[in-house]
Amino acid sequence: MQALQRRAGGSTTFVQFNGKTGKIVLKTKGEGGQTLSESFDTIAGTITDIKRKDDEFEGKPVVKLAVQLVNGTERYQLEVNAGTRAAMEFMARLNNAEVGQPTLIQGYVLEKGSEMQYGDGTTGIRDNDYVGISVRQGPDFGTKVAPNYGPEFGEKAPKAITFEKLNHKTKEMETVVDKEATAERNLELTQELAGEFVHRIQESKGENNSESDGLSGDEVQEAAGRPRAAA
Repeated sequence: MQALQRRAGGSTTFVQFNGKTGKIVLKTKGEGGQTLSESFDTIAGTITDIKRKDDEFEGKPVVKLAVQLVNGTERYQLEVNAGTRAAMEFMARLNNAEVGQPTLIQGYVLEKGSEMQYGDGTTGIRDNDYVGISVRQGPDFGTKVAPNYGPEFGEKAPKAITFEKLNHKTKEMETVVDKEATAERNLELTQELAGEFVHRIQESKGENNSESDGLSGDEVQEAAGRPRAAA
């Protein structure tokens, strides 16, 4: 297992989570100006902040979460696409994690065709690859942190939002996944969980939300399309 251990120098090392491979990717410039990529299995450090980063991909807006870590004299920033289930699981695990403690972050892939277990205890076969992010803390990072998706959903990831639609061929109603509504709900929940973790960091330091440029509760509400609370 290859862990990211970078390079003394005092500046922040920026890495990205690859949502297809589950790897942590460091991109640098080669001597000829070409982009070089290195992939790592894990990254470790104490999480000091999570910031929202608005970006774009192929002309479409993308929300990212920039997770900032400190490991000794090294500083890292891990960027994760907030609109993915991996990011939602990551933030749900941090929702159960202890703030101010060394944390090991590792991506994983459950391959298509592998067995999966449903919430009711039954099993099935996975239709697609599932990429997730695990969190470990404690001595030798021996404790795997379970996810907590908040008071509405608990330890189980929220199910897709569905609606009933008439199948004109069979003349019967069928259940269809509302992909847009599900994606919006998941993005909102991911940002809310991130905001809760940042709030706990601030509380542990005795900081006031208004003095931090991290992902505050107001920013989460605004990002979710809800108005900020009146001052």
